[in-house]
Amino acid sequence: MKYIKLIVAYIVLFSSCIFGQVNPEWPKVKDDKYNKRLNFLLSGSVPFMEVSSLEKNIKEYTVLDTRGREEYEVSHIPGAVFVGPDFDLKNVEGLDREKPVVVYCSVGYRSEKYGEKLLKAGFAEVSNLYGGIFEWLNAGNNVAVGNEVLENKLIHTYNASWGKFVTNPHCTKVH
Repeated sequence: MKYIKLIVAYIVLFSSCIFGQVNPEWPKVKDDKYNKRLNFLLSGSVPFMEVSSLEKNIKEYTVLDTRGREEYEVSHIPGAVFVGPDFDLKNVEGLDREKPVVVYCSVGYRSEKYGEKLLKAGFAEVSNLYGGIFEWLNAGNNVAVGNEVLENKLIHTYNASWGKFVTNPHCTKVH
């Protein structure tokens, strides 16, 4: 029994260290719990782009939405191209491999995996939007449905658990 308590204490201590760390070299989002979750989920294998950088220079990038079709159809970053979460070279055939690419999903996990494959496929510059479309909305940016930019900020949150990271009070959450 003594050893079981010791093992449980070690697991609790170890997991709190892992889940509670924030990489000081990575970008930050405003919500500390969201930062911790992102730091746990992401590996940093694809360079990050902060929302503020994409806001200022969006026309310089090909922006790829790596979420599911249903999520994309609810709303997406204006001008984003839907490619879906499953990497297929056919989905990116017509893209200029020399033009910088920004990938995003809800929070950055699926887009990081997609970005890794783009880099392996020979794309010169690929960035992962840190915090994904959730952080895009948290920063007050608009989204689009089709080619129409919406003033009401509608977002597919994947599920209710992930939706808590959309903290912008002007957003309507769908899951």
